[in-house]
Amino acid sequence: MASVNHWWASYSPYQAPGRMEWYWETGGEGDHYWAYSVRPKQANTLVEVERQWTTVDNNMSAVEHFVVRVEPYDRSPSQSGGLLMFNVIKVEGA
Repeated sequence: MASVNHWWASYSPYQAPGRMEWYWETGGEGDHYWAYSVRPKQANTLVEVERQWTTVDNNMSAVEHFVVRVEPYDRSPSQSGGLLMFNVIKVEGA
């Protein structure tokens, strides 16, 4: 039976409205399934991952990269960005 592990990033960064590139060095070797997501951590915020890719160094250590777009969910001009939550899931076994 497969085992699933889940981690939240130890930080919740703030992003102003618009696009920004983020990276996360946690996890990501080639022997297991890894799934990443970025979600809003506060109300009335829209978070979209526009692009995601992985880079691997000579030691096969992976870094996950994201281009994230943040907008007010309710299109309110008073909304000035939002906090982000990054998380990863690792699946081991079959």
